[in-house]
Amino acid sequence: MVATDAHHTSEDITDRLLTAAIEVFTERGIEKAGVALIARRAGLTTGAIYSRWEGKQELLLDALAVVLMQ
Repeated sequence: MVATDAHHTSEDITDRLLTAAIEVFTERGIEKAGVALIARRAGLTTGAIYSRWEGKQELLLDALAVVLMQ
C-alpha cells in the first residue's frame, strides 16, 4: 500500500502541533492559549496533544525549545 498525502507520520503530527502551539502562544499568550485551540489550529484533536504531552505546560516547554533552536 502506498502512503498518500492524507497519511501523516507521528513526527509530522508532532511538528504540526508544535508549529500551532508556537503560533497560538505568540498570538494569545500562555494563559489564554488552550490545548483545544492549538489542536484546532493544527487540524487535529486534543487527543493528539495528550498522547504526546501531559498538558499545556509540557507542550509549552517543547515549543520554547523549538524556538530557541531556530
